[in-house]
Amino acid sequence: PLIGLAANLCAGWLATKVRLNAVLAGALALQAAALACFPFVSSLAEVYAYAAAMGVSGGALTVTFFAVWRQAFGPA
Repeated sequence: PLIGLAANLCAGWLATKVRLNAVLAGALALQAAALACFPFVSSLAEVYAYAAAMGVSGGALTVTFFAVWRQAFGPA
């Protein structure tokens, strides 16, 4: 949870500096890489790295989702 929260803050700051598409693309690429490496996870350190990658990608995806929500669907 702490890694995801830190990723939310970093992705929110990054979204003010670069296009939101780039933040989304980076998050999806990181999540795809983590999921592709999942079958090869065998040690505790690799589990932590996998969890961190999923936390970072999930945090950035959450930021992009909520940044677009009001514009796409309205405030209600």
